[in-house]
Amino acid sequence: MQSIEFHTGIEDPVEFAVRLVRKAYRQRARVLVTANPATLERLSRQLWAGYEREFIAHVRVDRCQPGQAARTPLWLAAGVAGVQNEPTVVINVGASAPSDPARLERLIEVVSAEELDAAQGRQRWRLYKAAGLPLTHVNAGA
Repeated sequence: MQSIEFHTGIEDPVEFAVRLVRKAYRQRARVLVTANPATLERLSRQLWAGYEREFIAHVRVDRCQPGQAARTPLWLAAGVAGVQNEPTVVINVGASAPSDPARLERLIEVVSAEELDAAQGRQRWRLYKAAGLPLTHVNAGA
């Protein structure tokens, strides 16, 4: 594990995640975005149509063929489990904490300003801290 970054107080977690994805994509990183199904659907729509001149190829892990996922640099999934290719960056938008975060190269937690999401983010922070993982906090709401 190189780093875990927490970005908290985010007004629109999907838009924020899209910006992170665009940046990682330009750096040729393999990116996995984890979130609940409704958030993944919104994220997928934003990636298809959000930026007129910058389409980002992506797949929903639960809806694609294994070979298709291997050829695509961006995966959307409910969690890290079951993802065959090793991502360079994992962007977690409110999903459960990965079962083995220490094996990930980089994990970015996107935590909204909503109270339930903030409470769950604090719980993930405590989990990672107890595991002795390196943490960085950026408060976007400050």
